[in-house]
Amino acid sequence: MAGETIKGKGKQIEGAVRGSVGKHTGNTSEQVKGELKKAEGKIEEAVGKVKRKL
Repeated sequence: MAGETIKGKGKQIEGAVRGSVGKHTGNTSEQVKGELKKAEGKIEEAVGKVKRKL
């Protein structure tokens, strides 16, 4: 529960860094991967919050 929330935040941070690196290097693929990782992290964080409320 709390672990999923923390992992989700970590993935969001990883995605933000990856997307930023892709943007600054002009690597569109890295930008997309970063955005996908951020989305994955948001979903995982939301699942953790829902589980915690149950």
